[in-house]
Amino acid sequence: MKAEQINISVLSPDRWGLDEDEVAGLGDALYDHWERFHDCFTTRTRDNSEQAYIHMRGQLTMESDRNFAHIEERVANGDGQALQHFMSNSPWSDRKVFIQLQHEVSQTAGVEQGSTLILDESADEKAGDESAGASRQKWPAAGPYNGRLGKIGLCQVATCLGYANQELGLWTLLDGELFLPQEW
Repeated sequence: MKAEQINISVLSPDRWGLDEDEVAGLGDALYDHWERFHDCFTTRTRDNSEQAYIHMRGQLTMESDRNFAHIEERVANGDGQALQHFMSNSPWSDRKVFIQLQHEVSQTAGVEQGSTLILDESADEKAGDESAGASRQKWPAAGPYNGRLGKIGLCQVATCLGYANQELGLWTLLDGELFLPQEW
């Protein structure tokens, strides 16, 4: 990756509340995290876990323009087609990812004290109607609603189950489902 392609502010430890010593092991920690989830992205005939790693690195290191083409271009010098195929067509199971997350949380020491489950919807404004589940709000009728927009607009809505434990410094998504409007 070329140095001029990286926005240094994204990589600044101060931005993330980290000191220089904490940053030293982040690359190894990211790789270890990916290895724990590696099997979630394999099928009987194919291992797509490298694409999962590319997507994860792009989401964590890019400040903006985090679409498939830009992520693959910046992280793996590709054109985005392999990453697009991985996210849209590959038969890996998101359920395996959630099961692995749930297992890891349940095995964390001290998880039984001070924990909170958070069930909420999350809405994301969209510019075009090609994103899965994207449709115009139909408020007050039933359909996707993005309250933070304050206007009728195109959005994508998901219901999410999160977990938080401030004492452990642990926050994660445990489950989620994209809302698909009737027209989808």
